[in-house]
Amino acid sequence: MKMYKVRKLNDHGLEELIKFCKTNWRDSNKGKPKPNNMTPPFPFDDDDFSEELQDNINISEKPWENSNLKDRFSIAKHIHELNISHEDINDIRLWAWLSIFFWDKLVSKNNWLNRVEHYVPIRNKEEKKLVLKFYKQSTMEKASGLASRHNIFGPFEIYEMFGDDGNLFINKDPTKMGDGVEQPMNRRWLKAYKKIFIAYLDKHFKDQTTKDLTISFSSPDRGQGRRLIEVINSINYAYNLRLISLSAFPNLLNNKNNPEFPY
Repeated sequence: MKMYKVRKLNDHGLEELIKFCKTNWRDSNKGKPKPNNMTPPFPFDDDDFSEELQDNINISEKPWENSNLKDRFSIAKHIHELNISHEDINDIRLWAWLSIFFWDKLVSKNNWLNRVEHYVPIRNKEEKKLVLKFYKQSTMEKASGLASRHNIFGPFEIYEMFGDDGNLFINKDPTKMGDGVEQPMNRRWLKAYKKIFIAYLDKHFKDQTTKDLTISFSSPDRGQGRRLIEVINSINYAYNLRLISLSAFPNLLNNKNNPEFPY
């Protein structure tokens, strides 16, 4: 398995990537023909656009090989295991470079790119301000909770919270983000109560975490994510979740024990 030095974009590289996404979005909206080969704006190891991390860390080009996790989640787990410094993990330029490094896995060759936040993370006001400096986009300007949309940071954040069990939240298609990441991770109180999700996983999916299994946050059916959110919203309204023990929580989702909140 080939290894490379972990890098991060320099200011010039970050600007060029943002502008590349802007041009792509403009051409898409103008109805131009879809590209035949969507290549990155520059090579991942070009010194004109990026620089190696000072900590001299190696990264695998294909961490999904021989893994029972979905491809995107295998990338997230691999990055977690690299023990990158806190300073670099919080650097927008690292995640933008990772988008370039894993480009062929995350981008559909014969289609337009997604919006810029899928490739350049927007996790706070400072990052949004930086992106808007080169890419004025009204929808993005008004939007909040964009961090989880990043192709790699979203799954990384889930891995940090749930470990291998978070594989359930990742879309099967590595070129698509999917609401399985966006909906739960954009709900701040659900992040705060991550043990609720762990209890949920144990109840419905214990010992079933395979590469092909995905929880749906589009389906309102029992046993799926959208239904879980609806029920937890109701429970949160009726109870103070801080006063409910984790061991007691699954009973609130059990139709036999508590028909008030069937799940």
